[in-house]
Amino acid sequence: MPTVTRSMEIQAPARDLWATIADFASVERYSPIVEHCRLEGEDGVGQIRRLTLTDGSETVSRMTALDEATSSMSYQILETALPLTNYSSTMRVEALGNERSRITWSSQFEPQGATEDEARGFLETQLDDGLEQLRALHEPPRSGESG
Repeated sequence: MPTVTRSMEIQAPARDLWATIADFASVERYSPIVEHCRLEGEDGVGQIRRLTLTDGSETVSRMTALDEATSSMSYQILETALPLTNYSSTMRVEALGNERSRITWSSQFEPQGATEDEARGFLETQLDDGLEQLRALHEPPRSGESG
């Protein structure tokens, strides 16, 4: 099964990044293709997330793991029009010290309606864009930049 893993260091405390990742609905704050998120069920493992994407389609996912000790959250896509099937993903936050953290987003998938290279390219773009948005949410503006 193909895997895509992306990682980024962010100048922010791990606890702040973890608070965002652990909030299953927060995806609408860091995924550029998500327009709206609606949660169903109790918080935590088993919770369902219904995403309305910017193209009007819907993706449904379920949280499969939430581990405070390792600052990791995993989910599985149940329904989607995206070019992926059998999709599962884990996001993990690691403290690097000095208010610096690393976030790693790793996904396994099978292509659906696309070649493996096309599906991989699509997913790489989505994960990279999501990590950049997480950086923008948590990192203070650099000198000369407005926030």
